[in-house]
Amino acid sequence: MRACARPAAVVVLSLAASACERLAGPDDRGGGLRARWHRSQAGTEVRARPAVLGDLVYFGTGDGYVVAREWATGARRWGAAVSRGTAVQGANLVARAGVVVAPLVRRVVALDAATGRERWRYDPPPDTVDAGPRPAPGQVVLSHVDADDATVYVPAWGASVSALDLRTGAARWVWQPGHSPGDPEPGGVYRSGSMGVRVSGDTVFATVWHALERLAGGLVGASESWLVALDRGTGRELWRAVLPGYPPGGVIVAGAPAIHGNFVLVATDGGHVWAIDRATQQVAWHFTPRTEYVTLTQVEVYGGVAYADGGDRRLYGLRAADGTVLWSADATNGATRDLLVTERRVYYPTAGKLHVFDRATGRRLATARVRVDGDIFESPAAFADGRVFVTATDGAWSFDEP
Repeated sequence: MRACARPAAVVVLSLAASACERLAGPDDRGGGLRARWHRSQAGTEVRARPAVLGDLVYFGTGDGYVVAREWATGARRWGAAVSRGTAVQGANLVARAGVVVAPLVRRVVALDAATGRERWRYDPPPDTVDAGPRPAPGQVVLSHVDADDATVYVPAWGASVSALDLRTGAARWVWQPGHSPGDPEPGGVYRSGSMGVRVSGDTVFATVWHALERLAGGLVGASESWLVALDRGTGRELWRAVLPGYPPGGVIVAGAPAIHGNFVLVATDGGHVWAIDRATQQVAWHFTPRTEYVTLTQVEVYGGVAYADGGDRRLYGLRAADGTVLWSADATNGATRDLLVTERRVYYPTAGKLHVFDRATGRRLATARVRVDGDIFESPAAFADGRVFVTATDGAWSFDEP
């Protein structure tokens, strides 16, 4: 782990600097941020949103550790090596019922939340590829895991969703799609992957992308995306909704679904947001932005409003009941990690900046900046009890919600 001797990245703040901080004045947009602490750690290529449990915050690192830090001070309580120098690249950590679960690249590791002792490891089923004698390992890069107090649900490239005992790692069930009607060859299985799950009542909802054609070198051409509903107890597939395609080539989904009443919301590349009625499996509404770039961030729902990067340098607040645009805000650039939505604010990370918007109006209140050349906000932000926690290239940061 890196020491504080390295100059820290600068976040726009209004609090006096500590020994491990280099701080600037309040942001020129107003509403500057009050830093609580910064702790240096290897941050490059960390994709995982931190998790909070009790008085500890858990961070992934760029050199293959999970680190537990005290919520109030950032002091390191423990650090556990979970991979051999490879960054923690799943989309989020989960801390639940005394266990911390970390998706890495091709493996998921669970640790005791109090001590960091390893409880179990799990390798997802092999990836489904249609060429070659040896399937590639399943992957959990940017996979969004979810859990209840007994089970953690792991989506992986393959596609697969595994329901694992939270305390032991034993597989309760594993879902895989098998042959799909969309596969061009009756005996072939084209490449697919699940990268997001959400538990809701007795159902686990999973997003899946599925290739419809094979290109040279194993690349994926046209594709389709599914929303799959699985029985929470058994993993039995209840239904599968195929999202309508749009040019060019289809749709890709990389985030977890969001829930609003009877609707399951899914974001696909280019900023599209779909609401699927879970009773009829039909599209209830579809938000179509003026797409400028591919965005793979997921849609977030809070208080009856869906928040999404529109793929057009704007942040949108959509009424979750019907997709009506309530407001949109200039976000300068595309979101490079998932958004964070709290009761009062929306946090929008874009490379070296973290914009903070008022949740009700879309007004931008503040911007945190990483000012060391080449540094960025590596992970999505997390929130607990008025504090925000985020991983930058050079370390772990905490500041008060403005």
